[in-house]
Amino acid sequence: MSEEITEHVSHERGYDKGYANGFEAGRKRAFELIGELADFYEHGCGIAEDASDEEKLLDKNSRTSQVNACRYAQIVIRQNDFTDADLPW
Repeated sequence: MSEEITEHVSHERGYDKGYANGFEAGRKRAFELIGELADFYEHGCGIAEDASDEEKLLDKNSRTSQVNACRYAQIVIRQNDFTDADLPW
């Protein structure tokens, strides 16, 4: 019972505010980093010019999957929960 009172008083007086601010800043930074990774997969890496058409297609499909995974991770970070929402892919 005393633990519940301590937590209540701590919350009421804002003692956990630093934790909440740090948590939110961490979420924002994670969201930004995942976005940068998605951009890298989308634009920054690729396959050799002399690769076969099949290799180029496989690379394109792989990079698309990587970008989609990053975008989904951003959705999870933004909502702070896994979602069953309709995704754009």
